[in-house]
Amino acid sequence: MPIFSSPTPATLRRLNCRFLLTFCLVAPLAAQVPLRDAERWVHGVPTGTACTDPLQVHEAGPGTFILRENKCVNFEAPFLYLLLGETQALLLDTGAKPAEGVAFPLVATVDRLIRDWEAQRPGRKLRLLVAHTHGHRDHRFLDDAFRARVETSVVGFTPEAVKQFFQFTHWPEGEAQLDLGGRVVTVLPLPGHEVAHVAFYDARTGTLFSGDTLYPGLLTVRDWPAYRRSVERLVKFSGAHPVTAILGAHIEMTRRPREMYPLETAYQPEEHALFLGLAQLRELHAALEAQGDTPARLVRDDFIVELVAP
Repeated sequence: MPIFSSPTPATLRRLNCRFLLTFCLVAPLAAQVPLRDAERWVHGVPTGTACTDPLQVHEAGPGTFILRENKCVNFEAPFLYLLLGETQALLLDTGAKPAEGVAFPLVATVDRLIRDWEAQRPGRKLRLLVAHTHGHRDHRFLDDAFRARVETSVVGFTPEAVKQFFQFTHWPEGEAQLDLGGRVVTVLPLPGHEVAHVAFYDARTGTLFSGDTLYPGLLTVRDWPAYRRSVERLVKFSGAHPVTAILGAHIEMTRRPREMYPLETAYQPEEHALFLGLAQLRELHAALEAQGDTPARLVRDDFIVELVAP
């Protein structure tokens, strides 16, 4: 005589509902794969040494590449980010102007990474979208080179172009969505450092790409009230979405708390880690709120905030 009887249809329905509820609650968290930092980033070369490694490529996760322009190419040494979906690739920023006589193979590198991704998916071709965290010159030098690339769209960097492309109707409120094919990226307005600044949130990895709004270095603010509101919105967004890392566009701090390299330093052998987290975002928000409407230089372990002329 069997010790288990067959479940009734009603019991099966209850089990299915419980399974689906558990799956819906757990699956998004299980699917999220945080990015990996590099052990060391290219950080310039000593005086008199040739610049032989102009662009570092770090595969931080499946379909996610962090590109760092070496400080021997340009002292700004911006970080660029390439996100690959199933139908579209997204490149955030196109770098700073190289020094005279120094090659900066960004377009060829992006081409190679996309080709390698496509080779793993026979029959798939990715269209490239180039967008900017903001329009300062050290983030858009190679825009024209990408405009000449086939199957590529380059988003403008003016406030009007940004609002129109992402269809922001209540700037700086609201958000936009980019579907890269199985990978959704959220775009968030963040004016303050620059009038058309935006951040990008990758739900697949839980990464917030913060541009020049937050990174380990000197956070220059041109519109103090707008910057305060932007950071507040970023904190609210992070409270509603799982954030595993905050990745900005530069490193300017040293490994020692509250110590920054002099501006335009071309060699940073002991620089701060790139990856920041919610602790630094909340610390920035608390510092701005404590300061209120009166701008001031705010020095913290991992960043420095300072008002500059527009």
